[in-house]
Parts: sequence; structure tokens; C-alpha cells
Amino acid sequence: LRFLQQREGKVMKIAWIVCGILVVAAGGFAFAAKAKRDAIATAAEERRERLDNFATKMQGFDTKTETGANEAIRFAEESKPIGWEEDPKAGQAAGAVLTKARMSLQKLADEKEQTERLASVEAALRDAASKPAVELFKARRTIASLEERVSGDAYGADFTARVKAARATIDQTVLKRLFEEAS
Repeated sequence: LRFLQQREGKVMKIAWIVCGILVVAAGGFAFAAKAKRDAIATAAEERRERLDNFATKMQGFDTKTETGANEAIRFAEESKPIGWEEDPKAGQAAGAVLTKARMSLQKLADEKEQTERLASVEAALRDAASKPAVELFKARRTIASLEERVSGDAYGADFTARVKAARATIDQTVLKRLFEEAS
């Protein structure tokens, strides 16, 4: 009886030790799983915060100016590693700002080109007496194309006034030149 009790005591000790080891192992696995899940949740939260900050900063750029539009485009290019292109919210916000920035840059470049064309016509008009008739006709065609573009006051009232003044001057100059050549 004593022998059976000793033997049963050893088996119970081993059983309790095995149970303790299993409880500790289960606790360790549970702790590791919770830590991993918390790390994933924290990483997702940090990524969402970075994307939200990116979207907020993108919307803060003044895309109507050349500097602001260029900064917005540069910032979007530098921020590609955070993955804003795959995110619907940040991608939509950045896409809208980038579209406005590119359109603004295109408009500013177009304005600059048209202003340069007008300046070349005005330069030709300053020294119209020494210019050949071919150059005056070319300047007149340029003014005609500029008149088509200024409809709706897209380039400002000053630009429109300069085009109208140049049109009146070029017409008079061309008529004088034609009259002189005809006589």
C-alpha cells in the first residue's frame, strides 16, 4: 500500500510538473501572440497617422502659385515610400492636389508664353519703320491669335488691354506700310 502510494505520488508529481510546463508554455504563446497583434495594430495606426498627416499637408499647399505647385509635386514624389498611392483616402486627396498643381503650372507656363509673344509683338511695333512688311504681318497674325486667347479675361485685364492696344497699333502700322508701298 505504501509502495503504491509512493508510486502514485511520483506519477502525480510528474503530472503536476507537466501541467505546470504546459500552462507556462500556453501563457508564453498567448503573450507572444498578443505582443505580435499589438505590434501590428500599432504599425497600422502609425501608418494611418502618417497618411493622414501627408493628406493634410498636401491640402495645405497653395497650388495657384508656381512655388506652391512645385513644392506639392516635390513633396508627393518624396513621400511615395509611405504608400499614399495605394491608400484610397490619401491617394484621392493627393491626386486632387497634384492635378491642381499640374494644371496651375501648365496655366502659368501658358501665360508666360503668351506674355512673351505679346512682348515680341510690342517690340516689333516700337521699331515698326525699320521692320519689313513680312515681320509686321507675322506680328499681326500673332496679335490675332492672342485676341482669340484673351476671351474670358483668362490672363487678366492688363493683358487684354495690352493686346487691344497692340492690335490698334499694328493695324494702323500695317495700313500705313501698305499705303506707302502702294504709292
